[in-house]
Amino acid sequence: MCNSGRDQVHSLAALMQRYAAGDAAAYETLYACVAPRVRREIHARVRDPRAVEDLTQVVFLRAHAGRLRYRARMQHADSALIAWFFAIACGTARFNRLPFSPSPGSQNNSCNTRHGFL
Repeated sequence: MCNSGRDQVHSLAALMQRYAAGDAAAYETLYACVAPRVRREIHARVRDPRAVEDLTQVVFLRAHAGRLRYRARMQHADSALIAWFFAIACGTARFNRLPFSPSPGSQNNSCNTRHGFL
């Protein structure tokens, strides 16, 4: 159900809307689709691989707290949702004062520039 591309059964943005409305099944699907990406993002930033799963959970707790404030964009809604999760992941790594670990081959490890926010 997490296929990438236009053949995706449920868009991530639609899952987020259903989750925000209280649909537990939508949350489970959204988590299954987004958690691996968040985990990779956290892993690219922390040196302690044992902390990756804990920080991934923190990201989802923060997303849960902000789920009612999230507003999907009309265009590129799925990409915008992933960017929102990545912004939470970057902030989580930074605010937990975990050391950054440069990604292999990465010249700039800034969260903002890595994901095109600047």
